[in-house]
Amino acid sequence: MHQYFSKEILEALYLIGKTGDNLGYSVFMVGGIVRDLLLGIPNLDLDIVVEEDAIKFAHFFSRQVKGKIKCHQKFKTAVVFLPNGIKIDFASARREFYEFPAAIPQVEFASIKKDLYRRDFTINAMAIQLNQDKFGKLLDFFGGKRDLESKKIRILYSLSFTEDPARIIRAVRFEQRYNFSIEKSTEKFLKKAVKEGLLSRIRKKRLSEEFLIALQEIELSKQTIDILNTIECWKDNIISILEQRVLFPSKIYYYLQDKPNELLIIILLEKEGDNHITERIENYMLNNIFGLIWSIPAVLIAITVHEYAHGFVAYYHGDSTAKLAGRLTLNPIAHLDPIGTLMLLIFRIGWAKPVPVNYNNLRNPKEDMMKVSLAGPLSNIITAFLFALLLRVNYLLFRNILFRSSFLFTLAQGWFTFLHTGIFINIALALFNLIPIPPLDGHHILSGLLPEHLAQK
Repeated sequence: MHQYFSKEILEALYLIGKTGDNLGYSVFMVGGIVRDLLLGIPNLDLDIVVEEDAIKFAHFFSRQVKGKIKCHQKFKTAVVFLPNGIKIDFASARREFYEFPAAIPQVEFASIKKDLYRRDFTINAMAIQLNQDKFGKLLDFFGGKRDLESKKIRILYSLSFTEDPARIIRAVRFEQRYNFSIEKSTEKFLKKAVKEGLLSRIRKKRLSEEFLIALQEIELSKQTIDILNTIECWKDNIISILEQRVLFPSKIYYYLQDKPNELLIIILLEKEGDNHITERIENYMLNNIFGLIWSIPAVLIAITVHEYAHGFVAYYHGDSTAKLAGRLTLNPIAHLDPIGTLMLLIFRIGWAKPVPVNYNNLRNPKEDMMKVSLAGPLSNIITAFLFALLLRVNYLLFRNILFRSSFLFTLAQGWFTFLHTGIFINIALALFNLIPIPPLDGHHILSGLLPEHLAQK
């Protein structure tokens, strides 16, 4: 835990344990953060369960840290916002009763074991005690750690999908997110719940929310699509949905018109009266813009390296045309073709302004021209390897440091986007230019390899 959490979060967890001791309450950290801590994956969602009145506990804790509190009496939960920006969710250990499938559960106080038993999957049903004498002790009543190690998604009881059919979507999402597999009996109950049409009993707004999260996070596998196809709303004609552009500002519609999965969910939410949907989608778009901004330097590096390599090899073999034209430079501006660069950013396939080479100035024109042409793609392959090496080293050295605050987490997202883009763009640029058709490099390389009479054809 000391390596996983920042100093600020550890101090907050210690204080929660101390507060529990002062009040005579047992307190636990639960849920996804325990799962991800064991997997070594960053997670900043702090969920605390109290074996008594969580709202009373949260008020007491909030006064100690001089934070702000928001309570939900119906579900016996509270949220405390610390002055340093950390958010902590508190809930009473509870049991839930469902009057019918997909109903809103009735809640009553219970032990931590019963609280964990009500959860969706074993990998999410672990807790870490925070009381001072047992700080850091893992509670794993249902084999969650074993299932993490064997990469299995397993429900805790046979009626899990019946009581909360939204867990069907979450099972697929976790399977895809962690590259796990759904355990056989769990898969059997999942398919049975789907076949019985239990997903259609979920309130449309909640169903839409679950799918929106899933579609932002995973690629649609055949299993996901099979589940989608059991839901009546998914069978609506996608074309007619796309025509309902009046629901959104035009910029959002045009951004999403080739993404019917996201657009369908947005329409469902909009029809349910979610007043924040436009803001949500604009935030979704901003995340994509954020990634695009971090991609720009990687694209510029790929283009510059490619064209500089052409000019340098040509100069080395006797042609100074590129140097005289100001192209023997690592300044990316000299090599940019506006349309080709835009294509690279958007479609990952594009081009730069070709470096001028005078064939007749080369010492051995045919052989040297082949070397000049090969220099561009080869330089991109080497650059892609360097990006990949840098990505690996960064991940190994800083994976436990970069995610200790939301600022570092955001910075890390951008930096890794830059590195991933650097790998992909360089490989794409190299492969595209190796296609043996004019005016691409592959054409000149092939011409250099063929006998003279065939090359001239």
